[in-house]
Amino acid sequence: MWEIIYEERRTEDNIDYTAYGVRYGSFCIADLFADRREIFRFAKVLNDYDVSPVNAADIVEDYLAGGFEELPGTELPVTA
Repeated sequence: MWEIIYEERRTEDNIDYTAYGVRYGSFCIADLFADRREIFRFAKVLNDYDVSPVNAADIVEDYLAGGFEELPGTELPVTA
């Protein structure tokens, strides 16, 4: 199960912020979002789709590129 992690950080301009990321066992992806609501949404996607750490980097890239704007509320239909 994916868990949310966070860390207090400071930008080069000395602005403090909370950096949120995710963890699955010992595999971590840190500093993904500064928005708490967004990390909850992202962690839900990872857990709902049972994403493995092997595929997590690709999912992060797609998510940050806006690939998950319209998530279905139920299972995807089988079309083949």
